[in-house]
Amino acid sequence: MKLRGCLACCILLCQGVRAVEIRPIELRIVDAVSGEPISHALVYYQLRAARNRNALGMPFDPVQYRGIETRRYETDVNGVLTIPRRNIDLRRFEVPFEEWIFVNVDLEGSSEKGTAEEKAQAFFTQWQKPLRSWDEKYEGGLVQTASFTFGDDEQSGCITNRGVRLSVIARSNSLKQTSDAVVVPLDRKSEAEKGTKP
Repeated sequence: MKLRGCLACCILLCQGVRAVEIRPIELRIVDAVSGEPISHALVYYQLRAARNRNALGMPFDPVQYRGIETRRYETDVNGVLTIPRRNIDLRRFEVPFEEWIFVNVDLEGSSEKGTAEEKAQAFFTQWQKPLRSWDEKYEGGLVQTASFTFGDDEQSGCITNRGVRLSVIARSNSLKQTSDAVVVPLDRKSEAEKGTKP
């Protein structure tokens, strides 16, 4: 009996990295007024994992978060971006937790130097700094998906970062679905806002 208990503890402690399948998601970026697609819209994407610290498999606070996939994309000519089904490696006790998807925004003063991956990493370490619109005709958007239920399911709203408005779409339990599709309408800037610095 003791041997079985020790063996179970060893298996629990030695459990390493495991592959987890993440569902595909399709984003369609459109003009909020006309419904026309917005081609070549800039999209920053991050998938985050969460895990409770554990003592012999018993979770306790605080929860730890880790960005496990960070990318920079552009929509196609039809305003569509499909992030395909893929496998990701998670550490012991980690679960897919949430996705942060920023649309039509970039860091103020960002340059064209660096790879797409380097730009994405820089964006997600500094996104609370001043932002600018990628396409000056439109405001930005933020899609937040999760593997849990938000307080208000399918909540939406707006946040402002130094003059750039982000329309927010929150989707509960999206990461638990077999696939997801989100239409992201971007508001037009007023004539007075176009080309102004935040």
